[in-house]
Amino acid sequence: MAKGYKKIKFYIAYTVVVAILAAISHYLLPSALISEKKNESEATSDTEEISPSPAVIAYLDTNGTDTSRRKRISSRNVWSYNECFSDSNFLQLEVAEAIGVEPMDSIGEVERNVQNHRLVSIEDTPYYIIDELTHSMPYLVPQAQHLLNTIGINFMDSLISKGYPPHLPIVTSVLRTGSDIQRLRRGNRNSVKNSAHQYGTTVDITYNRFQPLDRRQEITKYDENLKMILAEVLFDLKAQGKCYVKYERRQACFHLTAR
Repeated sequence: MAKGYKKIKFYIAYTVVVAILAAISHYLLPSALISEKKNESEATSDTEEISPSPAVIAYLDTNGTDTSRRKRISSRNVWSYNECFSDSNFLQLEVAEAIGVEPMDSIGEVERNVQNHRLVSIEDTPYYIIDELTHSMPYLVPQAQHLLNTIGINFMDSLISKGYPPHLPIVTSVLRTGSDIQRLRRGNRNSVKNSAHQYGTTVDITYNRFQPLDRRQEITKYDENLKMILAEVLFDLKAQGKCYVKYERRQACFHLTAR
């Protein structure tokens, strides 16, 4: 009983932190997002104590953060991953060329763009996890960083509202230099030579792995409900004209580009 009570206290404290971070994020995200979130922010600012839903409390008492035994959910909006997220590489490349940096061949060029504030680091954030990157670097243009922050915040809000333990999405690929693409193509002939990842506008988010908020816990794998909730978040942002999204079955990720 004491263990369950500690878990409840942890998630109460976490929910308060998320509310504070979400409020702060309004000053960092685009003005459109600020206006969309304004009513929600004002509604929570007058609340002295924010508690997790009864579903969260009941679930934590019995199952911790294991969501695998939950009943599979469905979505009115996302009826098919392939059909709902079919934005082609050509479409994503077009917007990447318009709002991104020039393709780079070396780390030195990346560092110059960071110094000029055209690229920003995305490593240190409470909104998502950066996977171990083997063929890319953790940098994005500010517009794409804002989008990724929004995805992380909205995903967490959606999990809590549906009674799910908090998880973070995992980013598996970010900015690629010309040499990164060459190395990737040697091991994966299906990868495209002219990739939107070159422009700092594009990320891959896996749908097969999610990081529990308590990072000491094991990664949650192959959870269809977490995948669907993430898909709903991406579908909403896509519908708002914030991004293009491609469902990648071979790479087990959502490949998305900021708009």
